Amino acid sequence: MSNCKILYFHHSVGTGGAPRSLAYLIAGLDRTKYDPVVVVPKKSSNAFVREIFEAANATVLEHVDIQPFHGSQVAPYHSFRKRARALWVYPKLVRAARQLVGDVKPDIVHLNSTCLVGAAKGAHQAIAGVPTIAHVREPLLENWWGRNLASLNRKHVDYFIGIDQYGIDSLQLKENDASVIFNFVDRKKFAPVNEEVRAKYRESFGWKPGQTVFLSLARIEPYNGAAELAELVGELDSRLDRSATFVFAGFRETDTAYQTRARTAIGLSSRCHALQFTEDVVKAINAADVIVVPYITPHSARSVFEAAAIGKPALVSKVPNLEELVVDGKTGLVFDWKLPESIVDLVNQLCCPIRETLGTAAFERAAAEFDQVTNTLRTEEVYRKLLHLEDS
Repeated sequence: MSNCKILYFHHSVGTGGAPRSLAYLIAGLDRTKYDPVVVVPKKSSNAFVREIFEAANATVLEHVDIQPFHGSQVAPYHSFRKRARALWVYPKLVRAARQLVGDVKPDIVHLNSTCLVGAAKGAHQAIAGVPTIAHVREPLLENWWGRNLASLNRKHVDYFIGIDQYGIDSLQLKENDASVIFNFVDRKKFAPVNEEVRAKYRESFGWKPGQTVFLSLARIEPYNGAAELAELVGELDSRLDRSATFVFAGFRETDTAYQTRARTAIGLSSRCHALQFTEDVVKAINAADVIVVPYITPHSARSVFEAAAIGKPALVSKVPNLEELVVDGKTGLVFDWKLPESIVDLVNQLCCPIRETLGTAAFERAAAEFDQVTNTLRTEEVYRKLLHLEDS
């Protein structure tokens, strides 16, 4: 029997979590059974996504009409201009997918986001009955625009893989056509280092031995809450453990209004420090003590998976996606933006030995729930189910 050919559609050229997550999946596939092909947007700035998928040993194709129809809580498309553009590019994506599926003739079409639903429609126009899967990486909006996107997905996509239950629930599915498979990491790469190496890492960042470093790796964007956290730390300074230090490592070279606000708040607090966006997250997490994720808007966080694999606990805000990743009081702690002063006790707890206990439990959970090998196998089970090969 010939290998199953899977055609993946990826929607952006950015360096975020979605391309990394897909690359981990592709790299882990059983190549005696699956041949991956990835379509990415044809843009001059697509070098990162091309390289990350080629490094995962996928065949990479480009098409100019691979463009998203956003409607999630992270990419809401609130403006008339953005919505008009989404409606304009949607039929182009349908036509592009119809052409690509006709040429590649895949056994399965797998969208890396619900924003690519037009590719599922085009796939079925090219090959009636070809199974289509959409990865649900962000919860969809609850307004009419988000409901429209959810409706399109329910109509054209056969099966959904969510990285959390909250995202799946936002699609309002009625049938048993979805499963939750957490994002995952290569635990050979994301692994703890010995104390000597860790001390060198900390020194390279300028972090002192007596500091308890709370590290935020998320991009400095309004939905990620960095400015709000830095402002809160400044307000509560006198009540926080003297060792608590907050490092925000998601700054880009070009400042936005929100980045300027975050820099200002960080500059006013001796506890807070800014770093440019770092690609060497293994080094940064190993050097830190706690990962902090202060999200304002619900979505998932790769840093929680990565930190857990290295044995670091997380301090996260009370949003549904993050509450699925962190077992409160066991693998990390959860704070509520509605009760901002509650963060004081949580930060102070994490400056104490309980941090090590939480980190050990996080490490154990990573082995069970966030492992590349295990979760790739779970994804392959979905492929076999859709191809009616459950017993193969």
